Amino acid sequence: MALRATLVRWASAAGEEGAAARMFGARVALQVTETGGTGKEASRLSGSASEAHARVLGLYKRCLRHVPQMRKDFNIVEGPDVVKLVTRRLFEKNAGVRDVKIIDMLVWKGTQELEEIQ
Repeated sequence: MALRATLVRWASAAGEEGAAARMFGARVALQVTETGGTGKEASRLSGSASEAHARVLGLYKRCLRHVPQMRKDFNIVEGPDVVKLVTRRLFEKNAGVRDVKIIDMLVWKGTQELEEIQ
């Protein structure tokens, strides 16, 4: 059976059913994705705009710290100032985003890209 959409699975596995019945007095439905996870373990979400801003700054600083290694790995002839300027412009492209969920998604994508080139 192809699992394209999220499936609802009753908590009937050993141990889960008894605990759910004690806590909620009924059977509890769990959301399960195609990969079998609940999705909660995928990524941490920011609770506020200031927390999202801090995560963006953290990613930006990690990118800037990685510039010397990036220049060496990819044989970039431009100076570190030019690479840092390009990095800054890439971040500034999304400076107008105010939705915390979108910011979290962009931080996640940026983190993935940084990990790929490390």
